[in-house]
Amino acid sequence: MQHRNIYVINGNRLENRSCSSTIIGLVYMDSVEKGRLSILHGTPGIGNKLLSGLLGKYTCEDLFRSSPTVLQDILPPMVAAALVERMRNLDPVQIGASMDDMGVDMIMWGEPGYPLQLQHIHNPPQILYVRGRAELGSEPGLAVVGSRRATQYGRKNAREFSAQLAAQGLTIVSGLARGIDSQAHQGALDAGGNTISVLGSGINIIYPRENAPLYQQICERGLVVSEFPWDTPPLANHFPMRNRIISGLSLGVLVVEAQQKSGALITVDFALEQGREVFAIPGPISSPYSMGTNQLIKQGAKLVSGVEDILEELPGYQPVATEKAPEQMSLPLHDRARQLILIHLGYERCHRDELLRVSGLNPGELSLALLKLELEGIVQSLPGNYYVKIG
Repeated sequence: MQHRNIYVINGNRLENRSCSSTIIGLVYMDSVEKGRLSILHGTPGIGNKLLSGLLGKYTCEDLFRSSPTVLQDILPPMVAAALVERMRNLDPVQIGASMDDMGVDMIMWGEPGYPLQLQHIHNPPQILYVRGRAELGSEPGLAVVGSRRATQYGRKNAREFSAQLAAQGLTIVSGLARGIDSQAHQGALDAGGNTISVLGSGINIIYPRENAPLYQQICERGLVVSEFPWDTPPLANHFPMRNRIISGLSLGVLVVEAQQKSGALITVDFALEQGREVFAIPGPISSPYSMGTNQLIKQGAKLVSGVEDILEELPGYQPVATEKAPEQMSLPLHDRARQLILIHLGYERCHRDELLRVSGLNPGELSLALLKLELEGIVQSLPGNYYVKIG
């Protein structure tokens, strides 16, 4: 927090303010003004277009000092009434102080610090709430998205691809959701790279709650972004809206795993509208969680089997020579039982009875071999006597 004199143009007046401020690029915003702006921004009926028009003519201080009669001359009657109600019930000082305590800044469209890639999409957010390293919003990024109910195959690919892409200097952009999103963020962090999380709620509302530790890691090492006002809950209609920001911040979108009617496919639609590249990882034809990605490939998305397939399509990026990945742990040739299990067990879960049937092993042999594989980190047991290969 810094104390300084700031000259602000209000209409035709030039005011000298001494206040606490946070730095956003080259723009300073006083704590109370942040609270007022968030209250105005969260008023029902004030969308990006109306907000842009208002802030082109007035400061938030002007509006908050105006009488209800004056506000009704400026705004549609129902919007004016909603704003008056919010100004009566919400305290801009408290909201601004809460933002400062959390290290949250607000960036207006057109201001220094507003993400370059996002400036020219259709209906860009007029205000972004940011927490963390705001400069990452203008770094080259790649969106990694997919199903919330991801399989082990999808989670493994999301994490590994994100780690490798982050190691190549790309910022991984995703939505902090369960499944693929969480693995994408974690993969980037594991590689010591950069990641951006775009929320479908206010920036102070963590959803889902179990991702609170991941959210905190991203705040500390990456960037969290939201276009929604302070305290906004994670409503269902917010997530398709936030998807346009995920693709807008990125050079392309990688779909790791998706059902036919997955929300990830909404991100693809936005990506195509914004002129971004679309990539998809193919999956088993029998898996409902790969039907969406396989269909995307049929429709022209680039099939991805390695990060080089992505890097070669991005402007300014060339595949970087890397050491050959270590081969999957091999098993002794004499260990027939474990070999038989790995022949028939893939990255989709398989019931123990099915393994018994296809391997031809007896129950004792199967149990011992599964236990050894689990201890070696090659197989994971799941509830209900299911198993899946993870190594």
